[in-house]
Amino acid sequence: MRAAAGARGTRGVRDPRAHRRHRGRSIPADGGARATAGTLARVKPLAWTWNAGVRAVRGIHPRFVRPDDAWAERHLVGGERELYRSMDPRERDHGVRVARTLVRRTPDADPTLVRAALLHDVGKSVRRYAVYERILVHLLPGPVPPPDPPRRGVVGARQVAAHHPAYGAAMLRAAGAPERLVDLVARHHAPGADPGARALHDADRRT
Repeated sequence: MRAAAGARGTRGVRDPRAHRRHRGRSIPADGGARATAGTLARVKPLAWTWNAGVRAVRGIHPRFVRPDDAWAERHLVGGERELYRSMDPRERDHGVRVARTLVRRTPDADPTLVRAALLHDVGKSVRRYAVYERILVHLLPGPVPPPDPPRRGVVGARQVAAHHPAYGAAMLRAAGAPERLVDLVARHHAPGADPGARALHDADRRT
């Protein structure tokens, strides 16, 4: 009888961990985890938007940036230096910031990964740097044109924004860069499961 009562009692008792009170409402115990995930999902776009805004301010004029070219060129080799020098000062400044973020977060980062950080946006050098076009690309999203032929105006800026990883990879391959460096630059917007490409992608979004 006592066992039966215990069984009924067990069925009737709710696990106190299953729900908790929050502002007068009962929510599942895993609601906190879901809420945290939701908060992080909102914070990531906000962080990207903030960084994009800071980059836009720096990008108003080359005089507003002072890329540490000496530091960058100590990490680059051969034709990579020439490609780096061909970049707009604002892109070089961004590359140095991304590389330093990467080194700060991963002090033992592979040297090839650091070089990829410095050169990840080299593909943007196929087009003149125009701040207003870059801002409009983000404010006025539209269909992405194919990588060729080159387009003009905001459509051309949208084309470069979408395809500059492939442009940069092709430029590096033509300059004789190692295939691992080429691959990292090609994948810095879509890193997949590659740890190095993901580290580069993360550093880029944080900078």
